[in-house]
Amino acid sequence: MKYLYIIFALLILSSCGDSSELVTQDRILHVYVSDSLQGRYKYKLKIVKDSLLKYNYENITDSSKNMTFSYDAKNELLLFAGDKYEILRKDKLHIPQLKNYFFSFYNNSSSAMDITDPIIFDKDYGVLAIGNSMAPNFIYLEDDDEKISSMLNPKL
Repeated sequence: MKYLYIIFALLILSSCGDSSELVTQDRILHVYVSDSLQGRYKYKLKIVKDSLLKYNYENITDSSKNMTFSYDAKNELLLFAGDKYEILRKDKLHIPQLKNYFFSFYNNSSSAMDITDPIIFDKDYGVLAIGNSMAPNFIYLEDDDEKISSMLNPKL
């Protein structure tokens, strides 16, 4: 009987593990300065599905270039670098080459001059693009498709 209690306790403890789910995908980051493509970098995107969705973009060769975003689905807030981003408009951006994703534009409510804004995002895809007022624009693609990135860059 004592062994039965031990087995039962072990079964309960093993079922109380981490409830998060991990999805890993490849991304190619296209970096634009004005209209000029300045570089392409390989990333691993790790999406952790828990109370908040966490998107970890890990640079393959330089961990100092990693970026992390969180998404609060309940409040439709995107969190990045200590700032909150809200949906700018309700219409969605659809790019046929990117399957069935429908992206929203998220804006930073800060009045600072040097802000990251807009961020184009879909909760299943993650971040598609990041606009920067005084820095390069970033575009994360599943494939190294310069046609898509050059079409997106002016929207930032």
